[in-house]
Amino acid sequence: MTTALLPALILINLSQNTLSYLEFNQTIRSWNIGTARPGKVTPTGWFEVLEKELCPPFFGPSGHPTFIPGCAPTNPFGEKILWFIGHSFGIHGTNQPWLIDSSTSANERRISGGCVRNAPENIDWLYEKASVGMPILIKW
Repeated sequence: MTTALLPALILINLSQNTLSYLEFNQTIRSWNIGTARPGKVTPTGWFEVLEKELCPPFFGPSGHPTFIPGCAPTNPFGEKILWFIGHSFGIHGTNQPWLIDSSTSANERRISGGCVRNAPENIDWLYEKASVGMPILIKW
């Protein structure tokens, strides 16, 4: 798939730990994100937004189940998520935005279990722009 022909695309750059929203190959907005910490993996390749969910509950990693209700202040997903691999991987908010702000390096933003963390204001914006079926490219 080529990015030049797409009306909209979510582009995730793992080497820089940034997310860009593109329309017809032009960057509309870009920001810092958090991705997989050492020992974990953020998948690479072409995906699409499968589902948009408000106040997703957090169940914790397999082997260490921990239920945190959706929209609870301690929920690491924040208030919104765009699922792209079942309910295993998503682009979501965070309850710890200082871990991915402008004072952090790309390496310092390797903090998640594999999902893509965004500051609340950024996931709010992206959630409104994104639609189910929108392509996502995750590359190194």
